[in-house]
Amino acid sequence: MKSKKLSDKIIIAWLAVLTIGLLSLIGWAVALQNNYHSAVDSLGKQVFDLQMQLNQKSQQK
Repeated sequence: MKSKKLSDKIIIAWLAVLTIGLLSLIGWAVALQNNYHSAVDSLGKQVFDLQMQLNQKSQQK
């Protein structure tokens, strides 16, 4: 009887560890995706700013 309770506790502990690992992996993936999107947004803004500067220079000529 005691060995069954012990194995149940081990299974519950493993499930807890796996759940925490899965949640941290999901959180890491979401953070990575957010960083990627912000990097793409800032790159797009830089390209847009360069285009605006080129347009202003060509209009001044």
